[in-house]
Amino acid sequence: MSVRQEYLDDYWKLRESYLSELKNDKELKKENRKRVAVYILRKLLWSFGFFPVFLTVWVPLLLSHFNLVVFSQQLIDLFNSFLSQSPNLQAATSESILIAWASIGCMFMVFDLVLTPYRSPFQEQADAYMKARYLMFSERLEKRKKEKGALHTTDQEVAEHDLRPVYVCEEDVDEEMISSSHISIGDSKKASAGPERNS
Repeated sequence: MSVRQEYLDDYWKLRESYLSELKNDKELKKENRKRVAVYILRKLLWSFGFFPVFLTVWVPLLLSHFNLVVFSQQLIDLFNSFLSQSPNLQAATSESILIAWASIGCMFMVFDLVLTPYRSPFQEQADAYMKARYLMFSERLEKRKKEKGALHTTDQEVAEHDLRPVYVCEEDVDEEMISSSHISIGDSKKASAGPERNS
């Protein structure tokens, strides 16, 4: 196994370990339930509210070459035609509209879920934690390089001091998240001794 692969394995082991600890956090559980509800509601409103209405208005407006007079006349004619139908035809037309509405909503719902998957606060905190570990590692490694006057630090030197670099970090993790109350990278004693080894 290469050194890089070993470090990546350590990264994911440490991340999974931290995630398992966060599972017992009641505040994060409450926040996660709230976010799930908001996420689902937002997807439903966008998929079954905005997009069907937008297409219903946009397509006829496009066919009428953005002429509002023609567009209004077409809507009036469609409405009068619907009212002049028999009850059975009105029911069939309403059912067709509902089926089309549901089809469009489901299609956009699937695409929206794939393009913007849900991201739990547990994952965000884990990313922030690993980012903080990475920053701590970088600072300590830079300090060692300055003390030794070396241009670089070898993998062997890193292994001797049990410091693991992080090759994969979320770019959108900001400083506020890193300094969150849920982030804990150990007390001063552990910080001075270095992170525990996960090999």
